Amino acid sequence: MVNFCTNYNIHERNLVTQWHKLWVGKLRGSTFVCPNFGSDYIAGILILPKEFPIENSGPIPERLLLHVAPGVVWNGKYSVERNWIEGLEKMMLYYCIKPYYLIAMEYIGGPSFNLQIYNPYGVEVNYTVTDKSETLSSMDRSFFNFSDIEVDKLCGTMFSNVYNSGLHVYNLLISSSHLLKKDHTKILNRYACKQLGLLEEMKSVTLFFKNMSWVVNLKWDNGKAYMDRTWYDFARASRVKEGDICAFMLSGPPGKFRVCVYERDLLTKCNEKGIGHASKVTNWFKIVNDVVLYAGQMEIPRVFMEMNGGVLEETVNLIMGDGCSVAVNFSRSQSFFHGLKTLVDTYSIQLNDVMVFHFLSDSTFAVSLFKATGMEYKLNSSHGAATKKTGGIREEEVIILSDSSGDGEPDLAMDIDGGIADAQNLELADDGNNEGNEFGDGNPLNMSFRVTLKKSHVDKRDHGARNICRFGKG
Repeated sequence: MVNFCTNYNIHERNLVTQWHKLWVGKLRGSTFVCPNFGSDYIAGILILPKEFPIENSGPIPERLLLHVAPGVVWNGKYSVERNWIEGLEKMMLYYCIKPYYLIAMEYIGGPSFNLQIYNPYGVEVNYTVTDKSETLSSMDRSFFNFSDIEVDKLCGTMFSNVYNSGLHVYNLLISSSHLLKKDHTKILNRYACKQLGLLEEMKSVTLFFKNMSWVVNLKWDNGKAYMDRTWYDFARASRVKEGDICAFMLSGPPGKFRVCVYERDLLTKCNEKGIGHASKVTNWFKIVNDVVLYAGQMEIPRVFMEMNGGVLEETVNLIMGDGCSVAVNFSRSQSFFHGLKTLVDTYSIQLNDVMVFHFLSDSTFAVSLFKATGMEYKLNSSHGAATKKTGGIREEEVIILSDSSGDGEPDLAMDIDGGIADAQNLELADDGNNEGNEFGDGNPLNMSFRVTLKKSHVDKRDHGARNICRFGKG
């Protein structure tokens, strides 16, 4: 069940206020994700969304400062003609930014941007990997010479982790015996064959990442499947190493499997400690697919679950940019969120949109919602729209009514000046000009307010508007 703007306890109220203040503080700038996938990837360059220069009518300096946790600043050059940032070869090498890495950026004014970097597994990269000076000193463009197989593997990894949902059926832990160049190698035991739905009359299987595939012939022995030399070709081409995990996912007809490789040292390459976040829990993201749109289900990235799965309880609260809280169900056995359909419909979420999840407290996440083109949504929800169709920003005052129910909870006025640790860094100074809306068309801002109701605010027959979070128009 999805509930909007429910009756928060004291802690939840503060979280909603903090995130809403943080979100409103960002509205004067622009937050977006870079189209950095496939053909959009260029070595040393971050391509910005086409809408970025439109939303920022003021001039962007040519020389830029890119801020990356935990306080590192990189230089870049903005090209107005091409709408991209160039000269980032060293930064991309340092963080091993490859095709299908997601770059989230926030323009904070002047020459400065904040950056977050996500790998194809759906979580942030390790920002503090040491001993890279030798690599940087010997840097050449060989790092950026990605083979077609490597790019397809990266694409398949992103597809499996941040787009696909719930299709992992078997994990093969790679041992030295799997990497021998032999005519036939025992790859799948009886249990594996059962899990994968393989029958002894099947003569071959197809393994693929996203588009590239290998047809591997099978030789059977007492229910165990031996694969021919094509398996070795597949393992060598995909650079599979001992200790890696090959996750098999059913795709299409029996015997056809998408493979995602989880490297043995993967967690050391991820932001395990949540560097840059007061919570010490890393952020993660998902790309909206058909399962999210039509079934309201979303699989949580596997790597996030391995690092931080303990912070999730049966009910998870998602705080949206307009301050509304959405309660969804979490299934630990499936690593799924259930009950997202109302959220999708309310905010008109579309296929291939991007959702970034910021941990606030146990089972509470703030959600940043981006269009497939890259720019962050300007929410227009019936439960608390953040913008009008004209683009004007609604700023709201949060009002908490006194509760006379006698439950022992003190009266509370929202601390609208409070914010999470990073809020001060993300807010932009007010320029004092409140006469125009975001696009400077001279129309006054629309004002509104939001009231959080408790049981004592309505009569025993529930007459009233308990689930409505905003009243009236400015």
